[in-house]
Amino acid sequence: MSRKRLFNLVVLGIGIAVLTGMVIEIGWDRIATHLSAVGAGFLALIAIFLVVLALEVAAWRIGIGRGVAWPHLVGAALAGAAINALTPLGEGGEIVKANLASDHVSGRRAVSSLLMWNLLFRLAKHLMIFAGPLLLFVQGSRLFDARTLAWFLAAAVIASIPTALYLMALRAGGAEWSVRFLRRIPIIRGRVSEDLVERARSTDDLVREFGRERIGATIAMAALLVLSRLVSVLEIHVVLHLFGAGTTFIEAMFLASATMVARIFLSVAPVAIGVGEGGETVVFMMLGLPADIGFSQAFVRLLRQLCFNVVGLAWLAWRSATGPGPRDPATCPPAR
Repeated sequence: MSRKRLFNLVVLGIGIAVLTGMVIEIGWDRIATHLSAVGAGFLALIAIFLVVLALEVAAWRIGIGRGVAWPHLVGAALAGAAINALTPLGEGGEIVKANLASDHVSGRRAVSSLLMWNLLFRLAKHLMIFAGPLLLFVQGSRLFDARTLAWFLAAAVIASIPTALYLMALRAGGAEWSVRFLRRIPIIRGRVSEDLVERARSTDDLVREFGRERIGATIAMAALLVLSRLVSVLEIHVVLHLFGAGTTFIEAMFLASATMVARIFLSVAPVAIGVGEGGETVVFMMLGLPADIGFSQAFVRLLRQLCFNVVGLAWLAWRSATGPGPRDPATCPPAR
């Protein structure tokens, strides 16, 4: 069994265990109560997420180029999102996505496209984080004065530090630096070959290529990811209306941006999913919304996320059981 497949199976097992534990902890009665509160409106949340998913996958497909069919990229994206949500630090899913994509294209192309996608996704997210409080302040909300704006902008700047470091790492050749660092560790030095260093250097070159030679592709990816963040605001906007707490789109945008800041600060939690709901409730109370509404909307969105996590884990289980699909000979060397 290859190391890629073994890793996928390990994180699959962890994801299933955490997901099962969460459903048991929440309880079916509580789940049924919240679903009945929104009724058929839950389908609207699913539809909104499908649009967001399509935009994000379209951006990734531009970056990865030909060689991977839409269903495989959608499945990889859902599997990666599920592992990110259900495992510590929320980063293991990126390895899963790269593993699944490298079944169809070269590992260098899979990794470089994901590195660029993640950078542009982070930039789109931070654009939303800054735009939300600024637009709410300009709108003239009585609950959002200049002092509150300053606090939120300061939090947004702090939350942007990891992305700034990520950008600096990419510009400095982060993949090669990481591999060379591993070669300095005695216990694993022998497993890091010069060929691996060369492949890491080649991956860095592919990432830099986006900025130098694929400017149009980079702009297209960024535009799709910014649009996906705007569409995601509709989820909060719709779910609040379902609970009878009408908000404007700008208020929903602020709630989305404040929620993202809270989740960035809470990203060190052992499991990403289920941790941010309390933080979201506090943010919603800042706009004068009842605490129960803040928690209920977060809970319903959590249920929507769990539904797609099940789909992602099912896809990962199927791919782990069946093995790699067809490979593109133009971008991927023959399987050994």
